[in-house]
Amino acid sequence: MVVGGAAGRRLLAIATAVAVAAASSVSAQRADAERASDDGCDRPGAREHAASTVEALVELGDCREHMGRLASAWVAFTSAARAASDAGAGEASRRAAAIEPRLSYLTIAVPPSSQIARLTVTRNGTPVDRSLWNVAVPVDAGAYEIGASAPGRDAWSTQVAITAERQRVVVEVPQFHRLPTVPDEPDEPREDVRAYADAPRRWSRMRYVAVGVGGLGIAAVVAGAARGKLSREAAEMADLRCPQIACPDHDAVRASEHAHNAALQADALFAVGGIAIASAVTLWFLGGVDDDDVLRVTPMISRSDAGLAVGGRF
Repeated sequence: MVVGGAAGRRLLAIATAVAVAAASSVSAQRADAERASDDGCDRPGAREHAASTVEALVELGDCREHMGRLASAWVAFTSAARAASDAGAGEASRRAAAIEPRLSYLTIAVPPSSQIARLTVTRNGTPVDRSLWNVAVPVDAGAYEIGASAPGRDAWSTQVAITAERQRVVVEVPQFHRLPTVPDEPDEPREDVRAYADAPRRWSRMRYVAVGVGGLGIAAVVAGAARGKLSREAAEMADLRCPQIACPDHDAVRASEHAHNAALQADALFAVGGIAIASAVTLWFLGGVDDDDVLRVTPMISRSDAGLAVGGRF
């Protein structure tokens, strides 16, 4: 075994973490390929002359080391050491061990107070796997933008730069503040509903009351006419049975009393009807002044008089 012991296990774990970070998204892989193409380390000729995968990884690591991309070179060497047989892994392990003390590390620290639901942490726009939070990951020299966001919280980002070998940078994700809630806007009424609401009404509330009071007045007048007719018929019957002032006929006396009572009731109904109709007319004209007026109309009838009690604001 070329990679063994506690140091070997640590080197292997960090290499695996870097590999997971590099493969966490398609965009990260595409960006890495573009950088490799730019520095010439991934040119077709280099792969065509490679005798095996291990040799290709060693050649890639050597190229990236010369370009100053130490973390990428270290990953290539450690990957070659894992893929090689015991006989062919020595050179790759030696190169990886030589680069490791020169590596720079970037740690994205996410304390428990910042680990809220549905939190997304990114590095240069690429999501960082949760297993790599609070882990020192080897990185190449360059600028890095660290961001974090969660639904309903204000987004956060900062920029750091790796400018030298053996540099260790820790970026801590702060606590998040809730975004202020915006009340939902009321739904717009439909055109037909808005047109009906905006259209002026022909009758106000007071005019509806006027119509009701007027109807009661007309009903009282009709009832008074009926009672008046009954009174006349009873009086005519009494006169026929006993035309004298002093009449001993009990039926005639009862008919006379009935006629008198009916006449009183007719008078009261006529009075109530007249007052109601007059009040209805008054309310009708006043109803066009204020639609919010609330009126109370109560008929008042007694043995001696009759009328309407009207209460409210005018």
